[in-house]
Amino acid sequence: MSGPARRILTTALTVLGALAAALLVFLSLYRWDNKYTQPGPKALAGLLYLDGGQAEGLHFLTSEWEYYPDVLLAPGDFGVPAPQPEQYVFIGGYSNFSAGQAQRGPHGQASYRLTVRLPEQPRAYALLMPDVYCAYRLYVNGRLLLEMGAPEADGYTPRLGERTVAFEASGSVEILLAVAGREYITAGLTH
Repeated sequence: MSGPARRILTTALTVLGALAAALLVFLSLYRWDNKYTQPGPKALAGLLYLDGGQAEGLHFLTSEWEYYPDVLLAPGDFGVPAPQPEQYVFIGGYSNFSAGQAQRGPHGQASYRLTVRLPEQPRAYALLMPDVYCAYRLYVNGRLLLEMGAPEADGYTPRLGERTVAFEASGSVEILLAVAGREYITAGLTH
């Protein structure tokens, strides 16, 4: 094999090797460092079971949240009759409030609700709220635990920041997020 042909082959093999190594790194990160693919219990139709010893450890609450578009609900709004979710969403599945529906705009407001079944013995828990690019209220079992900005249309004020809230709970726990986003490219619960 001549010199130029050998250089081309060597360069091609080096590029292919680098691409293969990068692919392995990306696939490894996708599998082992990705909150959306972590093994463990997942919610179904707005209900996550973490009783029976499964409450220990870290859980990513990403799957099957009840989704109520165009409304900022509060805990008192779930009386009889309770509002029905329009759909169940996977947090991170949509980058805005359209929730995959072309006729709906990317900005607006919505409420997300998840019920978690915990052991009957009361224990302390912590919930990490990542950066949400908008304004929201977080309620746990009917109590307002965190408010970032002001989600109302007539006084909308976004506020960005990662926060952790701690609470004590047992049995059935309702997590409700009333979220409004009117400015950023991504709006709503996107991650």
